Amino acid sequence: RRDAGTGPEACPGCGLHAPDMRKHMKRCCPEKLPEKLVGPMSEEREAERRTAAGDESWISEEEVFEAAMRSVDAIEDPFLRRVL
Repeated sequence: RRDAGTGPEACPGCGLHAPDMRKHMKRCCPEKLPEKLVGPMSEEREAERRTAAGDESWISEEEVFEAAMRSVDAIEDPFLRRVL
């Protein structure tokens, strides 16, 4: 470890002082990033994000499922299709 420390700018996972702490934490300890500590996104917050981004830019779960099924059906190799 280089430059290990315990200050507020130290990584909570390994204690290193990295110049770009967010980038370092994404590789070192992504579970300790601030947005991960908040927990899963609530339904209301998810709805707000979709509204702010515009409903056209989001794919519904049904659309994802249908596209996945079409992709699996398009595979000609039966053994590979069974694996998926």
